[in-house]
Amino acid sequence: MVTDRPSESAGPSVVPRFALQIEAGYKFSRFDQGEKRTDTQQLPDLLLRFGAFERIEARLTMTGFSFKNEGSRKKAGREPSSTCPTR
Repeated sequence: MVTDRPSESAGPSVVPRFALQIEAGYKFSRFDQGEKRTDTQQLPDLLLRFGAFERIEARLTMTGFSFKNEGSRKKAGREPSSTCPTR
């Protein structure tokens, strides 16, 4: 099994035909700009991979929720989903 890091890196191979692979993760990032600090957390960072043909897979990516702290401002909400075929 070759896994990707959802929305971070893509492996060099596709999943076998008719196989479904589910990958999930958690992402934390911090950006410091002078006096301003922004922390972002995303979970679950989800990737569904389906082997459509021998050398083609379909992917559905989704970040469930994003939590962002910008100093005293806090934001939370859903992130958009995306689909794409991959060779």
